[in-house]
Amino acid sequence: MVNLSELINYWLPLIFKLIKICLYFSAMIWFIKKAHKKEDSAKFEILISLFFMFMGIGSLLEVITQNYYPEFYSGVVYLLWPAISAEALVYFFGFVAIGLLTLGTEINVKLKTHGILSIIPFALAVATLYFGILITEYIYLSALIIVIIPILYFYIAFKAPKGLKEKSFCVAIGYFLVFFGEAANYSIMMRVEPFKSLFTNVELLFGYKIAFIQPLIIIIGLFFLFYGYRTK
Repeated sequence: MVNLSELINYWLPLIFKLIKICLYFSAMIWFIKKAHKKEDSAKFEILISLFFMFMGIGSLLEVITQNYYPEFYSGVVYLLWPAISAEALVYFFGFVAIGLLTLGTEINVKLKTHGILSIIPFALAVATLYFGILITEYIYLSALIIVIIPILYFYIAFKAPKGLKEKSFCVAIGYFLVFFGEAANYSIMMRVEPFKSLFTNVELLFGYKIAFIQPLIIIIGLFFLFYGYRTK
């Protein structure tokens, strides 16, 4: 029988991560279907579907290697060339996903940046292949990634007609929660100061690991996205 400690420390984070993965791939399929129905915005829908696909692949790789092949996740044994850990590959997929989403958003709202903003996450993806998890030590880069897309969508929401404002704000909030949850990855938070000390103190106070909070935040964010994109 599963005790409370095992439930909160192991099963709850795993269950939430599996739900998150299912939602990522469900969103991917949903946007592919939307692309077939909306020829005028098909490019945007495809790029968004690719965003969810890469996020799903990265999340699936994380779950498999963390739980069944920890030596690959930590980099004791390498999966592929270049010699980087599975954890770094997870971040690589995440940065590629955000680059695709940023590019799609720039195209969809016809920003004058002409795809320049997407260079930032794509550059971070390339950097991850060379520097591995060291890229996560520069936490301000994650903070930059967190705000790019939500800022774009908050801008869209403020400019949107009255009937679309609510759903546009939901999309902005959804992306913020998803990116915040992914950036606050438990492995990163337990490695990078001052977050390591903060998380350790919270866990001592709570009595259990708080690894379940991060995927839960992402799940909530994804539901905001589903609602926001529902009638678009």
